[in-house]
Amino acid sequence: MRLSTEDPALVAILHDRYAGFITDRPAAAPLQLRIHLVSGLVPGADDVHVTRSNGLWRFERSDFMAEWSPETGRGTVRQTLPNPYSIDTVLRILHSVVLVPQRGFLLHAASAIRHGRAFVFSGISEPVT
Repeated sequence: MRLSTEDPALVAILHDRYAGFITDRPAAAPLQLRIHLVSGLVPGADDVHVTRSNGLWRFERSDFMAEWSPETGRGTVRQTLPNPYSIDTVLRILHSVVLVPQRGFLLHAASAIRHGRAFVFSGISEPVT
């Protein structure tokens, strides 16, 4: 996946947030999102709305609006602030949209290794308030 933006503050935030997943290899990314910081999104409920129309997926919440085409693998995100939380939500939705047809799903979990044994703990993802 490739995330791109022209906002230096957001680049720094994304680099810190996803440091363990960043690669310098410029391979073609099957999923690409261009992120724009905008003002003027109409504040609404904090609920996320996901729709599909004319082959495009649309994800909306009061702090972002995103569209993604499964045909091209490309999309655009418009978010109000340079924060990682808006794009985190977009990425969770996008990965769910991509995984479901492949019989996959996202799992909220943690893991640890102790004395040569692996332990995985799954649970409900609770929003941070």
